[in-house]
Amino acid sequence: AMIDDPAPGLALGRSVPSDSFSPPLFAAFCSPDLKVAMQRLSVFKPLLGPLTLDVAASDDALSVTYAAEDGLHLPSEFVATELVFLVSLARLATRADIEPLRVEMTEPPPAGPYDAYFGVRVRKADRNRLVFSARDAARPFLSVNPAMYAVFQPELRTRLEEMTREAPLADRLRAALMAALPSGRTAIGDVAPRLGLSARSLQRKLGEAGTSYQAELIALRTRLATD
Repeated sequence: AMIDDPAPGLALGRSVPSDSFSPPLFAAFCSPDLKVAMQRLSVFKPLLGPLTLDVAASDDALSVTYAAEDGLHLPSEFVATELVFLVSLARLATRADIEPLRVEMTEPPPAGPYDAYFGVRVRKADRNRLVFSARDAARPFLSVNPAMYAVFQPELRTRLEEMTREAPLADRLRAALMAALPSGRTAIGDVAPRLGLSARSLQRKLGEAGTSYQAELIALRTRLATD
């Protein structure tokens, strides 16, 4: 309301410059390509808020699904801001006019400015998602900087661990599984990185806590089926 703009999410999403110093975003800009940038953001997104990015790559496309933890409702313009920023990041880092193959939102804004910005129509769906072509996903980032990422990564992982240290691992796993279930990507290799762990480390820590990955997954599915 204060911006007095028919598409405030578009204005906000495009306003973050490439030199903005937010460590998780800086880590994304340091990536070699869009696929790696989205994977890094999916790991460190919790440092920016109770939000998740589910990233799925195939031979044909890169899918990025955006959601809130714990079933929080996200206003349409807030989601639009986030999706615009992800596309803006891709364009800034590659200096190419990247257009996603698909843009989906649970509550699409009115057609017009957003469709023009993305280059495709924003479609109504049961999730908030961007789909990029495999070619654009692999397009080199001009901002790639592996040396700087090597400096930031340990601190980012430490912050992630500190933020979630008080919560039992099983509770954090259940939250990660809830976010992953809609996409069907519930294999331990897909979920462990969301917790900042390798699959082996996650299984070992769960064993120390008296449970297992498969047991937690089955228990969650059973609870959801009976609720």
